[in-house]
Amino acid sequence: MSESGFSSYGIDVTSSAHSLTVIETTFDMTLQIMHGCDEPTTVAMTTCEYPPSTSSKWPEERLRYYRIDAGVGSGFISEIKDCALDHGEGGLDSVDILSSFPPRVLENYLIWMETWSENWQENHDQTGDYWGSIFRTAEEEVAWNVTGYLLAWRIAMCPEAGVVEYSTRQSQYLLEPGAELSVTIQFLKEQLHVLEMGNGS
Repeated sequence: MSESGFSSYGIDVTSSAHSLTVIETTFDMTLQIMHGCDEPTTVAMTTCEYPPSTSSKWPEERLRYYRIDAGVGSGFISEIKDCALDHGEGGLDSVDILSSFPPRVLENYLIWMETWSENWQENHDQTGDYWGSIFRTAEEEVAWNVTGYLLAWRIAMCPEAGVVEYSTRQSQYLLEPGAELSVTIQFLKEQLHVLEMGNGS
């Protein structure tokens, strides 16, 4: 996976000889993946503002549930009525929903959303081809997916968030504290598959 594709989203990827991958963002989010032959894989997500623990969560009756899914003319994020994730969506837009987060969260979210809209216009509206990927390369699509995944986790780690439903073109993920390892492994396997299949997968 090319690291350069993440720079415009405020993401820096580094690795070490000890099988440790660290992804740092400018929106108060760090992801660490430790893996090795003799040790089980671990995934840790941290923020400066909130500890990655359910102990800091609001009472269940006050939790808010979100859906993040790219769509033409949408804010890509909506509030879901309850944890069933299949009820009607609230009328808040991305600015309203993310107003309580550090400013860089909303700033990077809007960049991420604008990137998708610009690619849609360039590769779909201007060409008339609405069947393939909106991205020119698989690497661009993966960079966009990873950025959205990290932004979604940043929202999921907020004390007021219950579950965040994040969707890519291929799959849907339910993000909540305690699911970091299983969901991240599933997500990364999907991104590897996108790269292997190439553009239009």
